[in-house]
Amino acid sequence: MPSNYDIPSIFGHDESGYYALSYEYKYVIEHYDPELKFKRKKELDLKYGWWSERELLAVYHFHDKIYLFSSENRLRRKLLYVETLDKTTLNHNNDENVILNVRNMRGYSAEFHFKSSRLEQKLLVYSQLDVTSRHISDLNFILFGKDLEIDWEHTERILFEDRPVGNNIVKVSDSGNAFLLSLVKEEKVAGLFYIQNSKYVLLAITENAKNAHQYPLYFPLHYIHGIQIEPGLDHDMSCAGFYSPSSNINAADGIFYMTLNNEAKKLSKPRFYEFEEWFLNDAMQQKPSKEPKQLYYFDLDHFILQKNGDFLLLAEHKRRNFNRSYNNIMAACISPGGILKWKKLILKKQYRAQVNNRNFLSYCVLAHPQYEKVNLVFNDHPKNRQWPDEDRIYTLNEDGKLILKVIGINTEGILSSSIVYEKTKNNMPTPIPLQHYVKLTNEIVISAKWFNEYSYFKIGVNE
Repeated sequence: MPSNYDIPSIFGHDESGYYALSYEYKYVIEHYDPELKFKRKKELDLKYGWWSERELLAVYHFHDKIYLFSSENRLRRKLLYVETLDKTTLNHNNDENVILNVRNMRGYSAEFHFKSSRLEQKLLVYSQLDVTSRHISDLNFILFGKDLEIDWEHTERILFEDRPVGNNIVKVSDSGNAFLLSLVKEEKVAGLFYIQNSKYVLLAITENAKNAHQYPLYFPLHYIHGIQIEPGLDHDMSCAGFYSPSSNINAADGIFYMTLNNEAKKLSKPRFYEFEEWFLNDAMQQKPSKEPKQLYYFDLDHFILQKNGDFLLLAEHKRRNFNRSYNNIMAACISPGGILKWKKLILKKQYRAQVNNRNFLSYCVLAHPQYEKVNLVFNDHPKNRQWPDEDRIYTLNEDGKLILKVIGINTEGILSSSIVYEKTKNNMPTPIPLQHYVKLTNEIVISAKWFNEYSYFKIGVNE
């Protein structure tokens, strides 16, 4: 769904150009040429019967076809439909089919979710019915390949103790394996002197759903304060995150790492790497008199499989008070065997007033699986153009002049920097890194806004 209704969100491309979804009181499909010039648009018709209308849940450009997924609520059931669009006219092909039909339970109804693989060869669709009163979560999975042919189906039930309503972490490999990480017990006060640790369950579905197993993920002596999963090259999956002996959910003492062999039903013992004092000082940018004991307010955003099989972990320093800030980015490289090879900091300072509706800060990632470099793209203060040789880092306040910077990180941890756009006047477009579309050809398209108009930046990065 569009993250900003007034700017179309690009969801696919082919030789004829780009396809985007926008909202103008109704959902609209738009088509742009390869240079991102508008060509045509068509309003989606989701009505059925006399008065009813289905809810649009997702749009995918998958194996050169456009698929619409929508849901319909009935008295005791919830249905998921799929249909295609004609790419020439953008009209409905009137070929809708029900692919999931989930019965309600004790007044609870299912939610539908979608996840594509990294190279967009597979598409996982699943329903999740959480029955809080019985502490159960029923999941129905379908993995699709080309022409939306079913590769496998699987049903699973996860038992949870106490958790908030939230999204699972789901990853799909291009070979057809699926992994779901579900929070089953939330960190919270459980007594006068005791705070319970978070608990997770990892569900792995491999070998065309012939091997499907659940694994508890819980550290008795450590709190988990950030976690991600990613399929590997020579093993099923890797898991990494932040840990801390203390219960401060905004703090981390180091990085943990684990691997999974689903056929052998073996989740490896975790490796723990504590942050050094010098790294904490550099990351938090504290004065010597205020040396930090932990890494505070870093969100684990990405866990990326690199070309050589190593994994790149990316986390950003974010403060969510009345006025939000997005500061340094931490990058760490971990081998498949669990060796922490290096850690780096990408220094930046970004400040956002809470009154602004649109967020021009933070960063986006371009990580082609066959390229050595992972590229980070973000807006920066114009005086920070000498990176990494600045005497000080100037704070970007969103308004006014800025530069759009690309930071490259290769597999050895060597960093490079380039400026791809400079806003020198207030009436020039401002890029929005958080609203972007990544092409498989190592290009990224970033939305931009000025006044009531919008445009796109198309950035290509060489290996």
